[in-house]
Amino acid sequence: MRLILLAFLPFLVACSSLYSRSYTQITDPLTIAQAPKASTAQVVIVTRTENLQRDVKRMQAKMYVPFGYSRFSGEPESDAVLVAFAERIGATTVLVSSSLNLNMPYARPGLKSDGTSVRAAAPQESVQDKFEHVAVFMVQTIRKPRLGVEMRDLRDDERNSSLGVQGALIEFVMEDTPASRGKLLAGDVIVEVKGTAVRNAAHFQKIIELLPSEELKLPLTLIRDGSRRQIDVTF
Repeated sequence: MRLILLAFLPFLVACSSLYSRSYTQITDPLTIAQAPKASTAQVVIVTRTENLQRDVKRMQAKMYVPFGYSRFSGEPESDAVLVAFAERIGATTVLVSSSLNLNMPYARPGLKSDGTSVRAAAPQESVQDKFEHVAVFMVQTIRKPRLGVEMRDLRDDERNSSLGVQGALIEFVMEDTPASRGKLLAGDVIVEVKGTAVRNAAHFQKIIELLPSEELKLPLTLIRDGSRRQIDVTF
C-alpha cells in the first residue's frame, strides 16, 4: 500500500496545486491529443518571462502550441509542483510570468475647522504585497503549416491611408516555413493574394486552405513600412 501511495503522490500534488485549481483549457483536448508531436519524450522546460505576450509569440514561431493557462494570486509554488502538473496535462514547455502589486498605505482626508482639507493621521491601511502569477502551458508540434504565418484583422486605428481599409496583418512568422524563407515579416499587411483582395484574416486563411496542392508559387501584395510591394512565396 505504501508503494502505491508513493507512486500516486506526484499526481495528487499536481491535482491539489494552485496551478491545477486555476487552470483553464483554451484548446479542445481531442485536438491536442491528435496533434503530431515529437516522438521522443521531452523534459518539461520552465521559463520565466517579464513579457509574456511577446515570448508566447516567440514560442509559437518555433511551432509550440499554447493549449491552456493558470492564473492565481499569492505566493509562488515550487517548480517541482509546476512540472508535475505540466507533465499530467501533456505540456513540454511552460512560460511563467510573476508580478508584484503593492497596496500602499493611505489615510482618508478630513476637514479643518476652517473647511480646508487635511489628511488624517489615522486610520491607515498596512502595506500588502500581492503576487500575480500566470503560467502558459505549451507543446511543440511537428506538423508543418502550408504557409507559416499567424494573422489578425486590422484594428480601426490601423485602417489609415497607408494600410487601407482591408487586409490582414502578420502577427508572427514561423521558423523554417515557406513564409520565413520568402522573407515575410511580422507587421506586414497582406492586401492581395494572386490578385484577389484580402478582406480580413479569416478570408486570407480560407484562400490559403483552398490553394491547390500542386501550387508552387504564391504571389502576394503587401504593405511594409507604408510602402506597397510584391513578394512571391515558394512552397
